[in-house]
Amino acid sequence: MEWVKCSERLPEVEGYYLIFCDNRRCLAEYYHSVWYTGGFIDECEGEREVFSSFDSLNEWVREKTTHWRPLPGTPKD
Repeated sequence: MEWVKCSERLPEVEGYYLIFCDNRRCLAEYYHSVWYTGGFIDECEGEREVFSSFDSLNEWVREKTTHWRPLPGTPKD
């Protein structure tokens, strides 16, 4: 599946998604219509964000998330 703009629609099902926020891909949980970060996948040019708490990190992710996509399915060996 392709990236979906948050401005166009948000996930219909709660769960884990790959999100794009501020030039980084993050793993996040979408729960009760809110994004909760699971951690960064990308760092930006060696830049490292510093947050005073996990709540401040989640707030930053909610403000900066522009796109999302479902995680891939399991392998079919």
